[in-house]
Amino acid sequence: MPFPPYAHQVEACQRSAGKEAFAYLMAMRTGKTKVTIDDWQQTSDVRRGAGLLVVAPAGSYRVWETELQKHLEPNVLDRAIISTWDSKDGISSIEPVLARKDKSRPRILIANVEAFSTVDAIRQGCAHFLQETRHPTFAVDESTTIKNWDANRAKTIRILRPMAARTRILSGLPTPRSPLDIWGQFEFLKPGLLNFVSYKAFEDRYAVVRHMRVGGNYSIRVPVRYKDTIEELWEKLSPHSYRKRLEECADVPDKLYVTREVEMTPQQERMYREMEAEATTELGDDIYMSAQQRVTLNLRLHQLCCGWATDEAGNVHEVPTNRPQELLNLLEEHDGKAIVWCSYARDLQRIVTMIERQFGPGSTAQFWGGNKPTREEDSRRFKGDDACRFMVATPGAGGRGRDWSEASLIVYYSNADNLEHRDQSEERASSVAKRDRVTIVDFATRNTVEWKIIYAMRRKMDLATVVLGDPPREWVV
Repeated sequence: MPFPPYAHQVEACQRSAGKEAFAYLMAMRTGKTKVTIDDWQQTSDVRRGAGLLVVAPAGSYRVWETELQKHLEPNVLDRAIISTWDSKDGISSIEPVLARKDKSRPRILIANVEAFSTVDAIRQGCAHFLQETRHPTFAVDESTTIKNWDANRAKTIRILRPMAARTRILSGLPTPRSPLDIWGQFEFLKPGLLNFVSYKAFEDRYAVVRHMRVGGNYSIRVPVRYKDTIEELWEKLSPHSYRKRLEECADVPDKLYVTREVEMTPQQERMYREMEAEATTELGDDIYMSAQQRVTLNLRLHQLCCGWATDEAGNVHEVPTNRPQELLNLLEEHDGKAIVWCSYARDLQRIVTMIERQFGPGSTAQFWGGNKPTREEDSRRFKGDDACRFMVATPGAGGRGRDWSEASLIVYYSNADNLEHRDQSEERASSVAKRDRVTIVDFATRNTVEWKIIYAMRRKMDLATVVLGDPPREWVV
């Protein structure tokens, strides 16, 4: 039998019932996946072959397979044809759900959003699915993946959208970088849903924007400030959305935020200050690291904080750093399971080696782009094996859709200026049923670019609370 819904999930279904376009702006762990499944079952004619197309990021789209098994009604699950896109098998992976026979059976197609950028087969397959399925629902999970309306994936989804009878988007934080991120997501739901005829009209209403040159003749439009009208945006969103934070759903313990300052080694300090002042530093005999643009300079400074540097030829050099030892010291103080988030794969690999040496083989699991064939097994091992105490992952790969609530400690070995990744990854250790306090530790070096990154995310978070009508949120800073 499917899991019974919580009160807020019932409320979400009631709010979206009968609506062609709707957004579930529900925080991680509040069960927006279940809400979407229940909404589809309750308002679509599943007995006569209704369809559900789910598009989600690569790191979490396969989670939908498990969620469907848990939340579909038995009579629906027994009859449903479910296929998940697999890039290795191509179109053959979804052929069962595209077949023209058995049109009376409900059909569900799951695909990763990244495939829509380059793979013609998935685009053609989804178009066929939507055209040949009765009253199809098109749902985009973690809808910030389509916020850039000019990106290839968003253009493809824009073409497919009119073929769907109903649309849904799911996101816990739809404005990770700017309130203007809302446009593409709600335009997918229904063109003109926010009462603007174009993005330019939307942008002019809420922001003052200037062109910023980023190299050669290429420039981008960057908001320099937001107008007072930004406060009206939630009024436009609310009729078409349901907003719920985890704290409002259950007696979930507050997170405890701790900053752990890491001192630089003398060599790190010299290199960092030289790069900061002159945009160049000597790594060794006639070996230099330099940066021509500000963006590259900030990246190089951040990498130096983590303990490595890239020279002008593209070769990577280790730089003496206290950070790995500080992590080991912290993990030794903790007697439960922990998640360690890294911005760079190079850091992840070094950390795994050090933890295994300190705590023994099998003590770590990994989840990043470099271990795709084994990372699902690593995830299961972390959840079910008491000896596997540490999950080391990158937020881009493991930050979405994972339930690692066995952990009571989260460590940010390094942060990137991506509020969506940060917000998502924080919630991997949360659960409605969990009662343990989760401690979140940020590693940072004083008077470096790391604090600028943290404060930049803080400003984005404050803007997000205004747009979504949320109370001010406590955080690292």
